[in-house]
Amino acid sequence: MAALSDQDQPMPIPKLTAVIGLFTAVAIPLAAVLWTTLNDLLSGKVRLVQLLVAIPVLVAFVLLLIAWGRVVQQAQAKREDAAMRAPERST
Repeated sequence: MAALSDQDQPMPIPKLTAVIGLFTAVAIPLAAVLWTTLNDLLSGKVRLVQLLVAIPVLVAFVLLLIAWGRVVQQAQAKREDAAMRAPERST
């Protein structure tokens, strides 16, 4: 019976919920800027300053989504790994 190290422990649901909430709180303003810029572009209002602001916001938004996906993927993988090891502990 091998004990799981702290790194192998699945992320508790409350902590995972808090992390997802934090990512969401940061992503909403970024998405709003991108949405407004896209809306203005499609309506024919082209402003150079708005486009120059939107480019780094888009990069930040994509990086945030990548980080968000990795956190959720790692949490899910640890949870599945812990579930696979659960029968080993009971025997």
